[in-house]
Formats: sequence, C-alpha cells, structure tokens
Amino acid sequence: MDPNANWPEGMYYDENAGAPSGSYEQTEQSFDDQVDGETELFSPLSDESDESDNEEDNPHIEPQLHAQKKKRNQKKNEKNRIVKQQTKKVLEVATTSQLPSHTSTESRSIVEFVKFMMGCPSRNFELPPAPTPQEVETWTHWADNRQEQITNHLDRYIERKNPKNATERKFLVTQELQRIKQMALPTKYSPARTVRNSNISVTVKNTCDHEFKSNGFPRITFDWSDPDLENSDWNSATASILASNWAKWTPKTRALPKDSNINVTGVIGRWLVTMKKETKRKALRKNGANITDPSVEQMNAKRKQSRKKVGELRFKTASTLFPDHPEIWACFTDVNGVSDYECDEDIRIPPRRINPAWRSAVFAELTHEIDVATIQLAPQRSKTSIAGRLARRGPREATNEEAEAEVVPMNYPVDAYAAEFLGQLSLLQRQQMGIQDDELAYSFTTALTDLRKKTRSSNSMIE
Repeated sequence: MDPNANWPEGMYYDENAGAPSGSYEQTEQSFDDQVDGETELFSPLSDESDESDNEEDNPHIEPQLHAQKKKRNQKKNEKNRIVKQQTKKVLEVATTSQLPSHTSTESRSIVEFVKFMMGCPSRNFELPPAPTPQEVETWTHWADNRQEQITNHLDRYIERKNPKNATERKFLVTQELQRIKQMALPTKYSPARTVRNSNISVTVKNTCDHEFKSNGFPRITFDWSDPDLENSDWNSATASILASNWAKWTPKTRALPKDSNINVTGVIGRWLVTMKKETKRKALRKNGANITDPSVEQMNAKRKQSRKKVGELRFKTASTLFPDHPEIWACFTDVNGVSDYECDEDIRIPPRRINPAWRSAVFAELTHEIDVATIQLAPQRSKTSIAGRLARRGPREATNEEAEAEVVPMNYPVDAYAAEFLGQLSLLQRQQMGIQDDELAYSFTTALTDLRKKTRSSNSMIE
C-alpha cells in the first residue's frame, strides 16, 4: 500500500523519520545505518560555503576546476547575501515596532498565514490540540540530544576512516556534516493538512514545515491556555518561526511601504489571546454550560443603556455647537456610534474605552472633544455626574471577536469610517450601508479645529 496515498498534495511520508513523536528511541547505531544508507532529502539548512571549504581541503581537485567552482560559488553566495539582508530587514520589522490594528491588511495576512500553516480554513475551523507535556519535554531537549547524537556518530566515522592528517580529518568531517544536513531529520513530524483555495503555495508550507521539523517540533500548534509569549517557550519559538516565514513570504506577494513597521510576533500574540477566549467558550458550549448567563445579559444591557445616555449627551452638545451643520450632529443619533467599554474591578477606576474597529481617528477625536465641551456646558449641579459618566481610561483596540460583534452605524459620511474598514467593503456593500462618499463642505477636521478653539486643551478624565 502506498503510504503517500492519503496524504495532502505536496506532503510525503518520511520512512526515515525515526522514533515516534515525543521520544528518541532511535539508537546511535541506527543513525549510523541511516547515514551509511545515503538517504537524502533537500534541506534549506545546507550552506554553499561548506562546499567551497571542502574543495580547498581536497588535494585531488584540479586548480582550474577549483577556480571555476569557487567563482560560481562566490556569485551564489553574493546572491544569497542580498536575499538574507532583505529577509533580515523584514524580520527585524516583523519582531519589533508598532502593533497594527487587528483589522489592518497586514494583521489579517499574518493571522491567515498562521491559520494556514496549522491547517485551519478561514471560517468554522478547529484549532489543533495543544502540545502534550511529553511533546514539550522532547522539544525542549531536542537540540542537545541531536548534537550528542551527531557528535558520537562523527567520532565513530572518523575512527573507521582513520585520516592520515588534520587536513584530511577536517575534510572528512565537513563532508560528513554536509551529508547529514541533506538527510531526513530523525524527528517524526506531522504536517497540517493543506488548506485549499489559499494564495499561500504548498512550497511555502513545505519550507515552513521543514523549519519546524529542523527545530525538533512534532507539529505546528500553540499552548492555547497560555497566550503570553513571554511565559511559554514553545509559543514564543513557534511564533518566531511563523513570523520569520511570513516575513520571507509577504514581500513576494505584496508591496509593503518602505516605512512599514509591523510587529508580527505581537500580532500573533494578540491573536492567541483572542483564541484563548474562543477556546474557553467552545469548551463551555461543548460541556452544555449556559453561555447566555443572565448576569452577563444584564451587564450587556446595562452597558448599552449607559452608551445610549452618552450618545444623548453628545447629540445635545453637538447640535448646540454646530446648529448650522446637521451633517455633524446627525452622527451622534445612533447608539452604535458610541464606543463600548470594559469596567475595572475597582469601581473607583474609570472604564477602559474600546475603540471601534470601524471608526476613523478624526471622528474619534471629534467625539472626545465634544465630551470635553459637554462637561463644560453642563449645569454646575450636574458636572460631577456627567463627568463621571463620560470618564474613560486610556483606550485599547477591539479584538477580532469584539470587532465581528460590532454593529456598524449606517448613513455616516465617509470620513467617519476608518480606511482599513472601508477597504474591506465592496462598492455594493458601501451603497447598502448608505456611506456618503461626497466630501463634506464642513469636514470633521474643520469641526474639530473650531471646537478646540472653544474648549480647554485637555481633560485628564476623558483622555
């Protein structure tokens, strides 16, 4: 029976994969047998500079042939150097700098790349099981075990070959290491199934799988219970490899701006937090728990009522300040235009604002400046209560789950919506939402400038 018959396209069954995942039962002698059998497999870990070193130490190669090969290798090495520089630059960006909005094109690309490598389709996907304690333990010691295995093999190999001098010994060691690099790794690796209808090629997936296998991973997954990358070595290493491979793949598929700084590992970490919540929710649902807890429903209803009152305050202020510009104050009639919030356990601390994924920055600034004016215009006896209702801590971005649950207000001017959100809509969807594409005669930016001339510069309670 063909062992490859039921495997996804582009994948293969590795007969020389060695011991089952989670153990290292392969003996040193079996490793020697594998090397002597000359089982070869393409490895991106092979270094062409090693070939050049081999030729210099081999006295049997003619000088002319050696010169030709050396020149050819120099060209290859220069080409590889340029590619590595470009990849390094993108990778540095990928693991540092700012965290883009979860609705941005880059964030969605990163998440889709991670899901693809784990065999998860875009919708209705099941996350792969978390690594078992045995898998984590094996992976933790994989590098040390592999190094010891190769060292012992080289000692026996050199003893059998009995080189005459140090130069010949160096040549034999280098040559044998090169052969080992090209062999199937002694790790049983289970690649995820290939997701169809994706713009990520099977070749890219195979390269990523090989890097995970080369680092001792039995498969690609995360510890979903501990999304903090600083707390989990497994998650941190997995996120780093995925970030590196995304950084290599994305320049070939899209043109990133020269000043584009994307924290890829940060995006992956943020997605893991969302997936932890989703995993917990699915577990409760699977166990028959009541997801619609009455206390949760009551809390949601209370928050919506609070947002409605905030919207009423803002509408009254906006219609007072901009009586001749209904296109401005009309944006404060919909409760869905008011950002949601999350409360702190300490009731003395103001709630944290959750920035709606659909709302533009200028509309958010105008909204918050109207809050400043609302407090200033409030009667003296009501200032404290109104300020308390409008008070918010520093904001945070909505998670993927929160963004999907948002009810986006309709019939707003185009300037009210974030560019990233608009980019996800088709022309028909924009028309259905009644988004007003015509540029406002009195824009949000102008309204914000005029309003700031009338209000004080800051108010710590609502910043």
